[in-house]
Amino acid sequence: MAASSQWVFTSGTVPPTPSAGTVALYNDSADNRFKRLASDGEVKIVADNILNSRIAAITPTANTDTIITNGTTALQLSANEPTAGTEIRFSLAGTSTTTAAGSQVFTVRYGTAGTTADTAIATCTIAAATSGSAVPFYLDLVLTVRTVGASGTLYGVGSLVNQGTTGIYTLATGVFILAGALVMNTTATGYLNLSYNSGNASTAATFQNVITKVLKQ
Repeated sequence: MAASSQWVFTSGTVPPTPSAGTVALYNDSADNRFKRLASDGEVKIVADNILNSRIAAITPTANTDTIITNGTTALQLSANEPTAGTEIRFSLAGTSTTTAAGSQVFTVRYGTAGTTADTAIATCTIAAATSGSAVPFYLDLVLTVRTVGASGTLYGVGSLVNQGTTGIYTLATGVFILAGALVMNTTATGYLNLSYNSGNASTAATFQNVITKVLKQ
């Protein structure tokens, strides 16, 4: 019977870029994921697609931009890990209460702080209804990386399902093209976070499920 064998990788930082035609395997101490670094500098996870979920519900203070993902324990990407075709998705479920119309803003952020100080790479603005108490909703925000680099480009869209025509939105469904810079520095390490601002003191949302996913080619 053949003897079993195993490779043990201690955790560490991103290694130097290997020579042409070779790859380096390493256990990234920044996020404890097993990765490969190609000779062209591209980083890939040696695993399936990655996910980060918020466990506890959150009700941000009204009219205050607040991180609703996990901050410095949110999903983290290494430098050069996003590639053309990488999909970034935020799936949100919760309830909304409102007594006045307002512009609610969801902001996708990427940076090393894990706070609202990080760079806004995309925004989605939704007009709240003028009434509704604890109205359930589900929102998907999807960004696709189109080009990479210090000024990598994105395209984004949001899809909302609302229970009725009150609460978070004036309609039962909606599709929103994401606005803002739509630029991401894919050469930099950063946390992927989502912030929410209700837009006025009379609108509030409670988020029960907040899931971040990165789907890679």
